[in-house]
Order: sequence, then C-alpha cells, then structure tokens
Amino acid sequence: MNHKLKQLRLEKGLTQEKLATILGISKGAISKWETGASFPDISLLPVIANFYGCTIDDLFESQEISQAAVNDSYKNWGKAFLQQGFYPTFCRIRTESLAYLNETKMLLSNCLVVINHLQIERQPEHVNEAVNWCRAYLDIVIEKTASAQETAKAAALKAELSFNAW
Repeated sequence: MNHKLKQLRLEKGLTQEKLATILGISKGAISKWETGASFPDISLLPVIANFYGCTIDDLFESQEISQAAVNDSYKNWGKAFLQQGFYPTFCRIRTESLAYLNETKMLLSNCLVVINHLQIERQPEHVNEAVNWCRAYLDIVIEKTASAQETAKAAALKAELSFNAW
C-alpha cells in the first residue's frame, strides 16, 4: 500500500505537506504511510480513495514484491527486535502483515523473523500469541503459494513450532 499511496500523491503533483493539509493530518503521518512504517487509519481509507478517484481495493493493489524488499524487511525487523524488544516489534509485524496477505514471500519472511526471535521474549503469553499467529500465517502461505519451495519452508517452520517447547 505504501508504494501505491506515494504513486497516487506524485501523480497528483502533491507534496506530503499539501496532502496532509487536505486530509487534516500531519505530514509525518503521510511520510510513515509512504515508507511503510504505518498505515492510514481505516476510517481514512474511503476519504483517500475518493480523493484519488479510485476504490479502496485499488489502494491495496500490489505488484509482486521483490526478494530484495523481503530481505530488507527481514533485516529491519531483526534490528527492531533487538532495539525495541520482542512484543512491540511482533505487534508491528502482525499489523503490517495485513497489507501482505497475498505476498507469500513476505508472510513467510515475517513468520521466520518472529520465530527466530522467540527466545528473547520472557512472557509466555506473548510467546504463545506469536506462535499461534505464525501457525495461522504459515497456513496462509501454504494455501496461497504456487511455490513448492515456499510450501516446504512453511511446513518445516510449522513443524519446528510444534516440536519446540516455547
């Protein structure tokens, strides 16, 4: 969604500041949307779509994400886990993964980075929440991917979640 929002803004010839003024929000919010650091509030989606003359579905239009983008995301999440702690980072991953429900490479990567950092969380309820989320999202990967390699990786990660005592 972040790339689409930036593309639409640039097509209209607007600065982030001008768009922020039109929508009645901060310039920083626009910047965060366009970098993928956050997403517009759901109540703003119809307003944004109407402003750009598109549907809400169009805002979520995605092109296949590159492997480089997936790798960068993994590295950034890894740093966030170490700098900000497990649970706040996991919550951000969980929220931001909603924008990638059709991007199995990104979902698989997000599950992997969560699993690889489970050991830093000390609160069992947070670990259980993350494990259950990973299982659900690995099921999405298995159901949606056309890649045998992704299916095998997702199945292996699910097995790892079952065998480890988190």
